[in-house]
Amino acid sequence: MSVVAVIALVTFFFILIISKYIKCKKYIKHLERYPSPPTVPLLGNALDFKPPVDFISKFAEYAEQYGDIVKLYLGPIPSKLIISNYKLIEMVLNSNTILNKGREYKYFSNWLGNGLLLSDGDSRWRSHRKLLLPSFHVQIFQEFLEIFETNAQLLVKKLEQELEKPSFDIHPYIQLCSLDMICEAAMGTSIHAQENSNSDYARSVKLMGEMFVKRSYSPILRNDFLYRFSNLYKEEKRALRILHGHTTAVIENRKKELRQKAQNHDVFDKFARKKKLTLLDLILEKRNEVTSLTDTAVREEIETFMFAGHDTTATALGFTTFCLSQNLKIQNNVVEELNEIFADDISRLVTLEDITKMRYMEAVIKEALRIYTPVPYISRTVSDEFEFDGGTIPQGVTVLLNIHGLHHNPKYFPDPDRFIPERFLGDHNGNGFPYSHIPFSAGPRNCIGQKFAMLEMKSVLSILLRHYEILPSNPRHTPLLSTQTVLFSKNGIHVRIAKRK
Repeated sequence: MSVVAVIALVTFFFILIISKYIKCKKYIKHLERYPSPPTVPLLGNALDFKPPVDFISKFAEYAEQYGDIVKLYLGPIPSKLIISNYKLIEMVLNSNTILNKGREYKYFSNWLGNGLLLSDGDSRWRSHRKLLLPSFHVQIFQEFLEIFETNAQLLVKKLEQELEKPSFDIHPYIQLCSLDMICEAAMGTSIHAQENSNSDYARSVKLMGEMFVKRSYSPILRNDFLYRFSNLYKEEKRALRILHGHTTAVIENRKKELRQKAQNHDVFDKFARKKKLTLLDLILEKRNEVTSLTDTAVREEIETFMFAGHDTTATALGFTTFCLSQNLKIQNNVVEELNEIFADDISRLVTLEDITKMRYMEAVIKEALRIYTPVPYISRTVSDEFEFDGGTIPQGVTVLLNIHGLHHNPKYFPDPDRFIPERFLGDHNGNGFPYSHIPFSAGPRNCIGQKFAMLEMKSVLSILLRHYEILPSNPRHTPLLSTQTVLFSKNGIHVRIAKRK
């Protein structure tokens, strides 16, 4: 190499280092205005999040001590802002430019690829969301009511073994029921999780959630290179083989069936009943409209529905039943509404018309979602710096939106720890602050499946409450809240049930 070439190369790297330094210095300068908890050299605040630390109480402690915008170090430089500020949360969620998910979401990329949940707010994301949004129209949901009914009735049967017991954890039952429902609705096939709780698929889904949390707050596991030498990486690879293998097989079988049906003009089964559509069918029907909807992309979107629609709904249902067990007068109000709809008929199938009449039930669910928010935090990576309150939020920082903290802010919800469904009844259906209650997020990247989730929860609860009284456990139970990918209770969700008379 000539001397001139060497000088040019050295100059290039020197300029690169200087530009990186200037950019980093500017980044740190912008974040100086925000307070931070005490740090340790190199690790920053990472030791604050060693298991089994409860993130909910830790973030509440940060907000109380340092304010509603707190700087967090997960290494030698600040990498996150924990946001409990209403105006900034509204700005971020309502933005058409702050659309990129936080870096932690990449830990799911081996599973979910570039599906709607993980993809950046680019043209591919926009075209897929626009294409898939009609699949979540309420009229199409008529196709799924039978799925909800069948699995909820099985849940009722499974719960018979807990009758009259002083206490039991209802969450595992609901979680397996939810997994069966989303599998059947998304792919047209059940994994029979309620009959086989130790299925490879169910265990693989659980492991992926545990992996996400472990990687998110471990300085070592956050590094892709170092992570590959860990036992967790090996476990993830095994889980992915099971998850991808199952979904791919279902998709290929469904494509083959649809081709045969198209040739035979067959939309009815041998008993002349119209065959139910699944989310997979709806996607496959539209794949010719968007060139990026390849076989891999179809799998990614289906697995995204599986992930996003499983634990979140199960968590919401579990904590709603707990809230009802602790507030029997409110439960009686729900049952009165159901009696008006079903005329004391515990066996009548739920219809879409019934769902629209469950107004008090909806208020109960919304209040449970406020107190026990299934997704307590949402994170975004700032792709272009922007101004807020006289300062600059720099490019590259991750903003972690503290939804749980917002839902418990007495400024927006007086007496925030009390269960008061009436907050969501009436003309305003809330408190006049639209971004103060956002269990399904809000803005351009809000949850595409929120109507599906509400339909599922109303269906299941209406069947459950027509069969059982949900009573406080003995001894009285207090959930110990923590987070994985979603909110959960470390000591379960304990209730007591009795046959409804």
